[in-house]
Amino acid sequence: MDPGDRPENDTLIDAAPVVGAAGNPQPRPTHATGSLGTMGGSRPPEDADPRRPRGTPMVEIEVVHEHGPAPSTERPWRTLEVWTRNRVYTTDPYMICIEVKDRVSREVVPDHPFLGMRLVGGQHRRGEQIELSYPYPRPGTEAVFEQPIARRGNFSRTSAVTRVVLRLHVVTVSPNSVVPTWEEITGALKLSLPPPETFG
Repeated sequence: MDPGDRPENDTLIDAAPVVGAAGNPQPRPTHATGSLGTMGGSRPPEDADPRRPRGTPMVEIEVVHEHGPAPSTERPWRTLEVWTRNRVYTTDPYMICIEVKDRVSREVVPDHPFLGMRLVGGQHRRGEQIELSYPYPRPGTEAVFEQPIARRGNFSRTSAVTRVVLRLHVVTVSPNSVVPTWEEITGALKLSLPPPETFG
């Protein structure tokens, strides 16, 4: 049984350790998954972090293939998922947390304090040293979220990350649909961008 019945250990931390179309039929997406085992040609030893299970990829890539006259532009787009023991945190392309789900029940947690915060990476303490990973956390680290600009300088973190999934969208359209397709994609991105007075 997944130990999801235990409460998530979301905590506040000091800033010091962290460096900081309408009207068109929608295509039906198909999914394929892969993994990115190395980032920048480097991968820590498997035994470097006991919280990272052997063979766990740093980042999994889920490819979403879509065919049709227009892409399925979710508003806001769901670009990255960060899994912990109890929660799944979903961000948009700007790394703003747009949804938090309970891993066991799969129900949305509508009042979670991380909603609206920006994911800045991950951190893991080893003795007197702190390992940082960015722009994404990796399994074994704690995901770090930056609070809105009104409370800038404060960061929050999750419990240990178990899985990181990046969603790559591949859309096949007819030649005369390229321009409206890009307009829909950029329009969805603009809608998901937070207002400048709210986030830094």
